[in-house]
Amino acid sequence: MGEIYRLYQGVSSPEAVMALAADPLDRFYAHLYVGLWFDVQGDAAAAKHHIGEAARGEYAPQGLYMHMVARVHEQLRSR
Repeated sequence: MGEIYRLYQGVSSPEAVMALAADPLDRFYAHLYVGLWFDVQGDAAAAKHHIGEAARGEYAPQGLYMHMVARVHEQLRSR
């Protein structure tokens, strides 16, 4: 999703990324990268929400390896 790149460039918003996430694969990556973006921005609550969403079991088939990355991030945030 190109909108994720635009978010990290500072020319888009998390809402725009999530609005374009139409299918499960897009939703998984949108939650993961929006969550990481919020983490960098210092918004721990929003980061926890989005990374937690990406780590949900329903996204395991879509995210494969990256789903495990989301789960690790979720576990690290709960320490």
